[in-house]
Parts: sequence; structure tokens; C-alpha cells
Amino acid sequence: MPTYRWGINATGNIAGSMAEAMQHVPDAMLAAVSSRSQRKAQQFADRWSVPTAYDSYGALLADPSVDLIYIATPNALHKQNIVDALSAGKHVLCEKPLTTSSADTRDCIDLARRQGKFFYGGYVDSVFSNHRKSYRAHVLWRYWYAEAFDRKFYCLP
Repeated sequence: MPTYRWGINATGNIAGSMAEAMQHVPDAMLAAVSSRSQRKAQQFADRWSVPTAYDSYGALLADPSVDLIYIATPNALHKQNIVDALSAGKHVLCEKPLTTSSADTRDCIDLARRQGKFFYGGYVDSVFSNHRKSYRAHVLWRYWYAEAFDRKFYCLP
């Protein structure tokens, strides 16, 4: 199985949790991170051994070594971040909520289908709150590796 190279858009706590969980996912590599600040991107990259740090989301999307994007920005930015990533030819895993309205979520689902890209929302059930790290690793493995290649779209509006 090939290695899939992830890019993380944001450097907050939830992005750090994802970076930690990804260390336990076989055949996944955290290839790049972006932030509005080069300093914050570099600090995150140093903390999680990420080879590339960008000071803009656009630079992350332009990186041909990144296969998919994990979006961990503030909720109000999710729709535009999703649209930008899908339009750049990247697969997307977006932190909850996917968008701030069902119409925006539908637009993103439709775009993912047109682009032929995997698109999923990162949800963690409260039952698993004590096991968040291992559960996130399981979610990444289960949905990316097991189902994404069947060209199914797992979106929770």
C-alpha cells in the first residue's frame, strides 16, 4: 500500500491531536503544515517532525507532495477551505462542523463528487472522549484506507 502524504491547515490544539494520532496510522505521512504565521507553522513542524511549514494555505495547496488536507481552522473558514482544497485536487478531511449551513455542506459534497475526491468530516463521539487519540487514528485508518478507494463519499451533513 502506498504512503499517503497529509497536509494540515492550522496549528491549534485539534491539529496537534491529529498530528499525534497520525503517528499511529500505517502508511500515512504528515508532509506539510500551514498557518497564517511562518513562526507558528515552523513551531508545529518542529514539534511533530513535519518536513515542510508554510505561511499560507495557498502554498500548502500548491504543494504537489501533499495528497490530502486536514482542515482544522475556525468553523467560519471551513467551506472556503474545503472548496479551495477540492479545487486544488486534494482529498479532504475536515474537522467538525463541515460548514456552518446544510446548503454549504451540500455544495462541498457536490464539488467533491464532481472532482472525484474523497471528502469526510472528522467526528469523535463523546463515548470515545477518553480515548480520543487512539480513536482518531482508527477513524483515519478506517475511512481513508478501507473506504476511500471505493470512490464512496463519507460526509455527515
